[in-house]
Amino acid sequence: MGKLESSDYIAVSCNLCGINNYKIYTLDDTPEAIHPRKVKCRKCGLVYVNPRATYKKYEEYYSNIYPHKGLTDIENIIEYMKPFKEHHRNYFKYLNSQMNPGKFLDVGCSIGSMVHASEEMGWEGYGIELSKEYHDYAINVIGLMNIYRGDIFSAQFQDNFFDHIYAWHVIEHVPDAKKFLMEIQRILKPEGGLVIGTPHINGFHIKTNYLLNRLRGVYPKQMTVDHHTYEFTSKTIKRMLNDCGFRIISIECYWPTSHVKNINRNWKGKLQDIVADIVAYLFPETKGYHMRIECVLN
Repeated sequence: MGKLESSDYIAVSCNLCGINNYKIYTLDDTPEAIHPRKVKCRKCGLVYVNPRATYKKYEEYYSNIYPHKGLTDIENIIEYMKPFKEHHRNYFKYLNSQMNPGKFLDVGCSIGSMVHASEEMGWEGYGIELSKEYHDYAINVIGLMNIYRGDIFSAQFQDNFFDHIYAWHVIEHVPDAKKFLMEIQRILKPEGGLVIGTPHINGFHIKTNYLLNRLRGVYPKQMTVDHHTYEFTSKTIKRMLNDCGFRIISIECYWPTSHVKNINRNWKGKLQDIVADIVAYLFPETKGYHMRIECVLN
């Protein structure tokens, strides 16, 4: 666990309730793991990395193309994003049926596909992206104007600037989730909308796999992936959003695709899937391992 003593890492308290009382939750000492250890707060239940990488380490890691998805060059990410083009347009079709177009921000905008769709549908689109290659592509190839390189703080937007903000699978990566949400609160107009996507660890598969590891006397290497700073449940993400001034409109737990339940597809896996579906029918917040949260600023 040499990483735990490195100058690239700092000890942190719970980001949700602020106390420093935790138990070890996962351990992953493989060389490629940016975060070797996650812990669970004994008071509020938030699962988070501790120690946490420094901002410099985060910037170094996320400035590269995301290797865990096999996206090793810009051509791959372009192909990866193509199937989402119609989905992005439909997103704004629905949004336009609820409100007049205004200013839209995509936090972690990749090559700018969502921002491009917003402008096609009458919005004034903005994006933030840490990767230099994605950022440059969005500006130089797609021709988008309002793409900022860095994080949400370095963009330095005005107070009450945006009508709608989209942060899809971003909050689990940021160093300080509460600070991130408070910045969104600052730049979002009153009653402005926020949509967040993030994994969750309520799911039956994740829970049972964790328990099986602990019964064997070991800690699992990870719940979702090692580079996530936070592993949320529906309870912890709701509390964090409420603490930061947001009102939850809806929360949906789901499988991202129909074929990712049990990779091995053996009889034990299929049985686990059946039980998971029954549990999810009775308790919807245990379904899958992703969640979509829609909320508004109070």
